[in-house]
Amino acid sequence: MNAGGRWTRAAAGAAVGAVLVWLVVVALRGGWDTADPMASVLGGAAALVALLLALRSNAVPEPEQLACELARQVVRIEQVHFSELIGGDLSCLIDLEFTASAHGHVAAPPSAGRLETISDFYRQLSPGRLVITGTAHVGLSQDAGTGKSVTAVALVLRLAGSRQAGEAVPLRLSAPSWPGGSITAWLRTELADVWRLRPGDADLLLQAHLVVPVIDGLDEMDPGPTLGHASRAAALLTEINAFQRGTERAPVVLACRWPQYESLTLQDVHARTVTRIQLAQVTAEGARAYLEHRVADSAIGQERWQPVLDALFPRSASTAVPELQRALDTPWRLALAVRVYQERTPAGEYCRSPRDLLALATSGSIYEHLLERYIPASLASASRGPLHRMTPDRAQHHLAYLACYLHGNSTRRAVAGRVMSSTDLVLHELWPAAGPRRAPYAQKVLGVAMSLVGAATTAVLERLTGHSWKEVLLAALIFACPVFAVVVSFPWFGAWPSPRRINVRQIRTRRGRADLTGVLIVTILLTTLAGIFSGFISGLQLGLLIGVSAATGITGELGGWLLVQNGEPVTDPRDPVRADTTSLVITAVVFTGACTAAGALGGWSPQWLSVSVAFSLAFAAPAASVRYLALLLCTRRDLPWRLSSFLHTCHEVGILRSAGHAYQFRHRELQDHLAIRAGLSPHS
Repeated sequence: MNAGGRWTRAAAGAAVGAVLVWLVVVALRGGWDTADPMASVLGGAAALVALLLALRSNAVPEPEQLACELARQVVRIEQVHFSELIGGDLSCLIDLEFTASAHGHVAAPPSAGRLETISDFYRQLSPGRLVITGTAHVGLSQDAGTGKSVTAVALVLRLAGSRQAGEAVPLRLSAPSWPGGSITAWLRTELADVWRLRPGDADLLLQAHLVVPVIDGLDEMDPGPTLGHASRAAALLTEINAFQRGTERAPVVLACRWPQYESLTLQDVHARTVTRIQLAQVTAEGARAYLEHRVADSAIGQERWQPVLDALFPRSASTAVPELQRALDTPWRLALAVRVYQERTPAGEYCRSPRDLLALATSGSIYEHLLERYIPASLASASRGPLHRMTPDRAQHHLAYLACYLHGNSTRRAVAGRVMSSTDLVLHELWPAAGPRRAPYAQKVLGVAMSLVGAATTAVLERLTGHSWKEVLLAALIFACPVFAVVVSFPWFGAWPSPRRINVRQIRTRRGRADLTGVLIVTILLTTLAGIFSGFISGLQLGLLIGVSAATGITGELGGWLLVQNGEPVTDPRDPVRADTTSLVITAVVFTGACTAAGALGGWSPQWLSVSVAFSLAFAAPAASVRYLALLLCTRRDLPWRLSSFLHTCHEVGILRSAGHAYQFRHRELQDHLAIRAGLSPHS
């Protein structure tokens, strides 16, 4: 903040302090306008609100400042994701090659490039509209696993890491999670939900054109390799073509498999005014170099993998195995081979010999063999968490259940007005996996149970305070009936509950402390005014009571406004449910404490404690974390009780990857394999 802003804030703060002192002094001297105390109270409140607005007017950040902070967050998060995609060893990154072609009114780009210089290549494009695909490839998996996601994430990481002032910040989006509507609206939602920006700050970035979307997984939006005009992918491309920056098409990056994008192009449904790059297959020399660095960097590793190395890039033509060269020509398949053939027994011995890959490649069954054994090999590497105590068959059953659920969503299934994602596993949005109605009904049952707990608490306290059983029963019924009615008919039992989040970390920032200072000043002053006004009307005790109640309400409202705003972006898919649970507990404790204190000041009985507990439980019923609990109760046979820990451990061992607040299978081929294994065809 500049010097002028600091002086303005200091002056406004001094003015607020002066008003506070004046209000207290006038009240103590009896100088309130007793003829019209309401006018005095409202006048003081209006002045305080005006001063608060003056305080906050200087806290509005510049778009460039927001972009710098967002770029730092993007680099921090995407570094982790990039490491996950390439298996955790950055030194073994395959420098993929690609060819480029221009489509539409585009400045001629270089005709070729490499992954290492992808950011330099992108900065030469005008406009910055890029489509990433593989190349035409013969085989069941087409161009799956050629490195499209790796290239997209590498581009995001390097553009954000070397960002200059005025450049847009790349933001990665998952195409299957597109909610419909414009790209701008999608970015606004992503900035708020995943990156935890205030709506106003998100609008500042978008209005300044300081965000460029990097959309991955266009091919995963619809089932089948052939996409047409009616597909979701075509609808998204229409929005991409309508995405403008002034009078020009706005920058955007898109990743898609070659067959799906070709089918759209043949029907004249494709991205306009773009540069398209096609990633080449990994050469035999590149595959050998990768294995030498990754697993054959010791005497034992060299001995085990030498037959494979010679078959890939031999010193003599007699040892070449062309089938193996074709089978291991993508980064994904190389990663599969390494994971499966580096698996060890509990005693430390290797489970398999890499030499077996030669015969499997010759028979044409190597890919299915690797997919079948990838999950058991990954599960065996878990040393802690639920997977360590779970049999491989049980773990695969849970994963297959989730894969089949995602498979069912690939037909554009809609639940409660929302088109379901065929790739994302979001904990608080996973409840349709139990059926579209079971989890919501179970949530209402939980709400009723919570209200009954409150009624039971009331009955116990009534009995402990000496009331008869008849009075106890009457009190419980009088209390339980209205709460039961409220719970059952909750108008805010939304189909898609949004997690709440209390962000105390922002108190560490200058802006967060300034906001909190303003909130506390206004809260204290309005509470004082409410108490003094009530005291004039009804006496000191009731005035103090109403003041405490007003403090609770105002603090809740303003505190909620403050604490759910800008915060750390979602880096762990478990965070939303955890944060929602934490916010429920904190809110219940504060509300219960305030109500109990108010009851004590008013000379009332301990039933205030039971009332506050009961209403805390009842009003917690519509929460996202309670919906998640309902899902767990409805899927006892198919999903583990510790579902979040199970998915997190699968993420740690490489079966899943994270994308903001969602888990995804590390590769779509793995998800489809599990669905097929469970008796479902991924494209039926």
